[in-house]
Amino acid sequence: MDALRRYPQFALDILERMGQELKCAEEKARDLAYKSAQERMVEMLLTLKETYGEAEGDGSYRIQITLTREELANMLGITTETAVRNLTWLKDKGLIAFERKVMRLLDPERLQRLLPYY
Repeated sequence: MDALRRYPQFALDILERMGQELKCAEEKARDLAYKSAQERMVEMLLTLKETYGEAEGDGSYRIQITLTREELANMLGITTETAVRNLTWLKDKGLIAFERKVMRLLDPERLQRLLPYY
């Protein structure tokens, strides 16, 4: 508490960070309550594209991070079976592919159009 009184900018920085964390938690709770598992999966894949995607010459993106299906399911708040079912559905639609343990987003624009607010 003494440091917060002595360094007001430090106190403001902490409050700003806490506000950001609270906003993220509220968004995650809202997503879990109102979005389908499929919507959350598509959003996660598009986020992975932005964060870890490497553009290929054909318009696809190679995701440069390896996540197990269990890890992906945990990130989305769904069961592993639901994650596998959604990944298989997206693969059958020709939107994603797996090469060894690397995921590729074959058509990010079509993937984006699966979201209702596109």
